[in-house]
Amino acid sequence: MLWGLYTWRRHLRFKLTHLYVPLILVVTGLFATIFSSHQAADSVFLTFLPPMAVLAAFGLVTVRRDQENILDWFSISIFTLGVLTLWAYWFAWLTAFAPKMARSLQMLAPGSTPSFDSGFAFALTISAFWLVFVGWRLTHRPVVIWRGPWLCALGMTTIVSVSIGLYHNGITQNRSYSPVVTAVSDILNEHGYTPDTMICGDSIPPAVQGLFLYYGHIRIVTSYPPEACRFTIHRDRNDRIFRPDELAPPVSRPHTDESFTVTERRRQ
Repeated sequence: MLWGLYTWRRHLRFKLTHLYVPLILVVTGLFATIFSSHQAADSVFLTFLPPMAVLAAFGLVTVRRDQENILDWFSISIFTLGVLTLWAYWFAWLTAFAPKMARSLQMLAPGSTPSFDSGFAFALTISAFWLVFVGWRLTHRPVVIWRGPWLCALGMTTIVSVSIGLYHNGITQNRSYSPVVTAVSDILNEHGYTPDTMICGDSIPPAVQGLFLYYGHIRIVTSYPPEACRFTIHRDRNDRIFRPDELAPPVSRPHTDESFTVTERRRQ
């Protein structure tokens, strides 16, 4: 981005739209970050990405041929190595030919296993397409000015696609709330839960309430006192409180300090 501003600095006085629009967005976002204390850092960074990418793209247009070739070879080598590494870890996960590699994946996503499904076919197709494209690039010398950025964009897309295709089971186990909601739903069903049963939530934010409704059709209410609900789902952190009316051990995602406990109000 800074290189783009430097190379196009003489054209700023002409008020060119393709320079001023992203520059104004970057400056506005900078002031918003300084004077706002309620904005998350990742959200602020996401708002900076589009204008910064535009300015960086115009900077790449002005680089010399040797520098652009460096970007080409960097993209080909790094992303090809990344794809091969992802496949090596997946085969280690499947066959355990490299115990340390397989153990690292099992630690990240306990209980998950690789599978030959549509995700595997998708990752295989994307990987084959990338290798064919790399072979074409090694045997041809296109003169288009956008080949360097295009190679980087295609390489990053390939890495993300192969990661999701091969490791979607592990990602679901590690990051998704689906296993947690399924476990909580099983606990409720074992103790006589019906769709018309009122369930209260303790310290459960609206986003997590929506996930319980989406994955398990469990509607959590927060506007009623706990005495009005038969079941209560508690969300705890590191300082979890033991409750004598717990129906089962806490349910949590791997490598997080967040846990969910189901309690039942005892009838008098």
